[in-house]
This record gives sequence, structure tokens and C-alpha cells, in this order.
Amino acid sequence: MTTVPRPDTSLDWATSSPDSILLPPLAKRNLGWLAGEAPPAQFLNWWKNLAAKWVNYLDDQRLDAGGRLTALEANIVALQVREEKGRESIGVHRLKLLHTVTGSPLRALAFSQNNAAGTLAQVVAVGDNGAIVTRDMGDIFRAKTADQSYTAGFMDVVNGHAGWIAVGLGGQIQQSPEGSSWTTRKLNGSNLLAVAAARTGTFGQNGTYVAVGEAGAIWTSTNGTSWTQRTGALGSADLVAVEFAQGLFVVTSATGRVQTSPDGINWTARYQITGTSPRCLPCQLKYSAAQGFVSLYNRNGTQVGAIQSTDGINWTESTSSNTSGLGDEANLKMVLLDRQVVYLDIPTTTTASTSALLFDTPDMPSATGGRTLAGIADIIPHAAENVLGQLWVCGQDASGNGVVLAGARFRPNAVGA
Repeated sequence: MTTVPRPDTSLDWATSSPDSILLPPLAKRNLGWLAGEAPPAQFLNWWKNLAAKWVNYLDDQRLDAGGRLTALEANIVALQVREEKGRESIGVHRLKLLHTVTGSPLRALAFSQNNAAGTLAQVVAVGDNGAIVTRDMGDIFRAKTADQSYTAGFMDVVNGHAGWIAVGLGGQIQQSPEGSSWTTRKLNGSNLLAVAAARTGTFGQNGTYVAVGEAGAIWTSTNGTSWTQRTGALGSADLVAVEFAQGLFVVTSATGRVQTSPDGINWTARYQITGTSPRCLPCQLKYSAAQGFVSLYNRNGTQVGAIQSTDGINWTESTSSNTSGLGDEANLKMVLLDRQVVYLDIPTTTTASTSALLFDTPDMPSATGGRTLAGIADIIPHAAENVLGQLWVCGQDASGNGVVLAGARFRPNAVGA
């Protein structure tokens, strides 16, 4: 075997300018750089400087006279590789803590993309006490200030053609064109629980926002600035989720009913879930190309199920084959995986061994099976999103602090495998 000669030039970098080196925050080191990001010079210098130090250390301490790893070090490396492969083979994936908001649980998160490159532009999470945190491309999460010192709770957030819209308790609606500065657009009325955005026009430059909430509240806007109250088809039922797809807004209620509208103005009642005391779960309504609209529901306080429709008009029901140990809105979340909706079950007990299960199937899950997601002990989730192939979760820890976690990558071939 040909021996590759040892390079004459070292990897030393930024050794004479310590001020040009800055240790990135732990959250950034855990997440790493995403596609399209440009690392700040000080962060890049830190990485290259540290890499050179490790190479020098290995060169001095861990190599034999021939420039090879000693037998002991080679065994250590082999064990580490086998351990990582074993972890992957049994389906264990770890979520990592990215950000913490002291005393303010986070209720919802959403992301935006760069239109040209299709890369991640921003992630915005919102929650209690008017909490807003924004992760800009190339930066860590940064706390933002809600307009007019709003201290109630935001319940949902969406990105549309006119920027970001956050809705919350007390009928609050705030808008931000870039996720940094927020302006109140509506500040009274029934609590608003969910918001969706429709993009229209050749380049998505037009569209409509629809916000829904308690007591049948429906508000619409074509610019995010001026909002108009609308009358729905479900009376005063609390409206808990809204989604737009295939030219249709779909809204679900706490009474297990569904209504639709092509424009947010004219609404038609479509479906009523059967059985005793059915209720659709808050913000658990999504659309996937393979299944159409899917909404989670709870019947009689014990049985978890889903309703599904390819067109928003005709609906079918399914229930879990084994609901023992499977929770309701406190821990069962839907996530878009590729072209299908899958399910994420995160127990809410504050036990150090607590882990989540990600079910790589479009069928309603039972209480067993699924891939384990580690690293979320003591976390109560409030929302989960597939952000360009990576699972993001926001919620709260055992102390009531808001948290954002990410890290488990979805496998493209997982559905139906």
C-alpha cells in the first residue's frame, strides 16, 4: 500500500490574532450551519483554529513513529463508530436544545424560505407573555419585543405574502415584515388560536390571511394591516385550527366540526365527527400531497383519532388501534414528512428517561412502535414542524421556560417502510 507523505504545511490558523476568534453559542454549535448561511468571520476562525489544534494534538500524542494511530486510539475510534451506527440502526435520534426563553412557554413556530434558493430564511417562535424569538439566516435566536408591551400569550404564527402574522389572546394580531419589528393590527375581541396564509399570483405576491378563535371568531386580511370580521358556518363554536391548500381554507372546531371557504369570506359547514364529545385538537390540522387535509381529534376524552379529506369537502374517520398510553393535545402532534402527515408522541411526564416516538407511517399510531427521539426529557411540547427536512419542536421545560429544539432528520424513505 502506498504511504501518503506527511504534509509540510501545518493547518495553523488565526494564531496571532486572538481577537478575531469567537466561540459560537452552544445552541449554534449544536445545530450547525444550514444551507445558504454565511458563517461570521470570528466563528469561522474559531472552527479552523480549533481544528488545527486538534490536528497538532493528534500529531504529537496519538500517532506512532510512522504517522499512524496507535493501536489503542484506533480501537477507541472503532468503538465510537460502531456505537453511532448502532444508535442509528435502532432508530434513536436526538433532539438538541437550541434556545430558551425564561418564564415564557412557546406555543407555535413557523419558518420562511428564500424564494430563489429554497433555503431556510427565518424561524419565528411565539408564546406566553408576548414572547417572540426569531432565528435569522446565519444568526442565533434573538428575542423580539411585541408591540405596545403586549404581555398576554401568542397562540400561533404564520408567514405569508405580507410578512409574519402572530395571533393571540385578547384578539391580538401583530404583523412584522421581517420578523424583527412588530406592529399591532388588532387588539381586542375573542381569543385567537390559529392563523393561516394563502399565497396567490404568479410569484405569490398576493394572498389572504385568515385568523380564527373562540366563540366562532374569524378575521381576514389581504395585506396583514387591515382586518375584517367574518361570519362562519359553525355558530359560536370555538375554532381551533385553520389550514389553506388546494384553493381552500379549512377550519376545525372544539366541537368536532369542519367548515371551508375559498376566500375566507363565505363559509360552508362540511362535517361533524361521530361519537361522544368529539373535539378537534388545537392547531393539529395539516395538508399533505398524499393524504389531503388531516386533523387530529379526541373523542370522549380518551380515544385519539384523525379525520381526513382529499378535497376538504368529503371526510373519513380513523382511530388508533391502541390508545393506552397515547395522549391527546398535550403530547400528540402531527408533522409533515415528505408528502405525508406522520405523528409525534411526546409524553409530558417529567421523568429523566422520557423520550418521544416518531411514527413513520400515515396510519394513526398505537402506543407502541415508532422511532425514539432522545434529548427531550422534561419537555412539554406545544408545536412541531418539519423545517426543510429537520424536526423542530417548541414548548416548555419543567420550570416553565420556553424552549426550541431541533436535530432529528427525517428519512426520505421512512414512510411506509
